[in-house]
Amino acid sequence: MLSNLQFGFRRGIGVDEALYNLTKDINSLMDRGKKGLLITLDMAKAFDSIERGLLVGILPSYGVCGTELAWVQSYFSNRKQFVTIDGFDSDETTIQYGVIQGGTLAAIFFLIFINQLSSLNLFGTMYMYADDTSILCEGDDWEEVFRDATTDINKVFEWM
Repeated sequence: MLSNLQFGFRRGIGVDEALYNLTKDINSLMDRGKKGLLITLDMAKAFDSIERGLLVGILPSYGVCGTELAWVQSYFSNRKQFVTIDGFDSDETTIQYGVIQGGTLAAIFFLIFINQLSSLNLFGTMYMYADDTSILCEGDDWEEVFRDATTDINKVFEWM
C-alpha cells in the first residue's frame, strides 16, 4: 500500500536505509560518468498543513470505506483548540487542517497523504523519510539535469 520510497514511520525501515539507497545511487551515477543534482525538500509544519478533505478522499483507495470512513470524517469534524499562556486561555478556534499531532493515527494519516507524492511521474529518483523528501536527478550534461530538476520541482509544487 505505501510506496517503497517512504522510509519514515515504518517498522524495520529507517533513515539509515534511505541514506544507504541515496548514497548507493549517487555512487552509481558517478561511476557511470553522469552529472547529478540532489533536491532536498522539507515540508514546514507538514502534519498541520494537510487538507483533511483531500485526505478523506484518498482513504477509499486504501480500503477505508463505509462506517470506518464516516468515523474518520467525524474524527476530523469540528475539532477545536485553544492556547493557555500564564494561566490565561485564548478563544477557541476551529481547526480545518492537520492530522492532530500526538494522536495515535497522526503518523498513519500523514503517510497515507504524503504517499501520493510518490505517484508523481518524476525524472529523478525520490527518497522519502516522513516529511523530508529528496529527489536525485541525473543526466549526461548539466543542461539535461537542470531541465529535469526544474520539471520535477514544478510537479512537486503543483501537487502541494
